[in-house]
Amino acid sequence: MFGGYAEYAIAPLEGVLPLPDDWTFEMGASIPVQFATAWHCLFETGALRKSSRVLLHAAAGGVGQAAIQLCRSAGCEVVIGTCGSPQKMELIGEKGVTHPINYRTEDYAARVQEMFPEGIDVILNSLGGDTIKKDLALLRPGGRVVAFGAAQLSGAPWYSLIGKVISMLTVNAIDLLMTSSAICGVNMKRIGDSRPDLLKHDLESVMALFNKGDLTTHVSLSLPWEEVGEAQRKMEQRETTGKVVLVIGEAAHKETASEAEEGAAEEAG
Repeated sequence: MFGGYAEYAIAPLEGVLPLPDDWTFEMGASIPVQFATAWHCLFETGALRKSSRVLLHAAAGGVGQAAIQLCRSAGCEVVIGTCGSPQKMELIGEKGVTHPINYRTEDYAARVQEMFPEGIDVILNSLGGDTIKKDLALLRPGGRVVAFGAAQLSGAPWYSLIGKVISMLTVNAIDLLMTSSAICGVNMKRIGDSRPDLLKHDLESVMALFNKGDLTTHVSLSLPWEEVGEAQRKMEQRETTGKVVLVIGEAAHKETASEAEEGAAEEAG
């Protein structure tokens, strides 16, 4: 959709940053989309504060894990995260989610309302469809749903999506006014194309936290460029966590970040 599967790309100078000397290209590839998106959604659009209660959909994904770290760095005490397996529940709990929810076994909206009947401040929604209205109902006054994707509309027969599309198209502006809540859209490609200065601000803000040691990259899988189909399949089947990187012009290792860390620890020992 965004022309991301390419060996070369052209970008405005103000929209890029130099790769730190001690970083690999795989580490660098994990920053712009995941961390810049999470930063922009939380701080530039979501107006995140230390006291904010946050709900992150797809918390085990690349943007989700970046958002967990940013919320933790900001001092947020309540971070709710949804995911779809016990293994991912354990992962996001270890990363800093205070209230993990398995959306396959629980109604996430009912669970959030049960835990926080007063409402949530910031919700990052990459799902779209009928979850937008569900999320709006979870907000407390002043809260915001930040929509930056529509995963619900991907890969399903068109006729099964009609209700979800209609749900997205019928958000009531009067309800937003009366409840003092908001839904905001974020398209980082549009930001990068039209506001490279803003993208650079996002990246510089993120890199400042990396330099402080508040953030770490998470590349869950590196694959050779020739295996782009396998990488796409794994993402569509939700088999990955964190960032998937395609490597061009050099050998790539099929290992998770945890496996790489274990190997490094063994070598150090």
